[in-house]
Amino acid sequence: TIAGSVKSTKLKGAVSVAISGTYAYVAAADVNSVTTVDISNPKEPFVAGSVVNTPKLEGVESIALSGNYVYAVTSKTDYMTVVDVSHPKTPVIASSLKSPQLVDPVAVSTLGNYVYALDKAQNRILVIDVSDKMNPVVFTTLTDALLLQGAKSMFIAGNYAYVGATNSNRFTIVDLFQAEKNQ
Repeated sequence: TIAGSVKSTKLKGAVSVAISGTYAYVAAADVNSVTTVDISNPKEPFVAGSVVNTPKLEGVESIALSGNYVYAVTSKTDYMTVVDVSHPKTPVIASSLKSPQLVDPVAVSTLGNYVYALDKAQNRILVIDVSDKMNPVVFTTLTDALLLQGAKSMFIAGNYAYVGATNSNRFTIVDLFQAEKNQ
């Protein structure tokens, strides 16, 4: 049974969702935004805020949440953007990273002080150090032209990234601890 729904132009092209407490954060690719939805009453969710930015959120593909920050990746403009959601009704862009190592990011996840961006075009996972939210930097990369070819989705649990790759018809498990140690 569907409990509730909200329709808004601020949600056009909704592609990814992250939840914290009574708020959902929605990546809306068609309007280049991360939109906050108040879900305190599941029967009557409503748009509470939004941050829009071109190019830093243009065609946003995926978001992940850690603490008071949403991490967003865009495959159209190749950014990893940090959105401060400490005030959910007025999210703001804290910083962003554009790197030649980040070409077609399609998925993002977080663990500790690291953001993991899955780069479909370059068959790799970028490990981005976000311990300084105002200055994210690429820490290391893990590239595998066969096992990560066409990688499209990723889930992180413990020290492992679980990756689905469409072009190679594969499911791959990556030991993140070893990848960071080999940096």
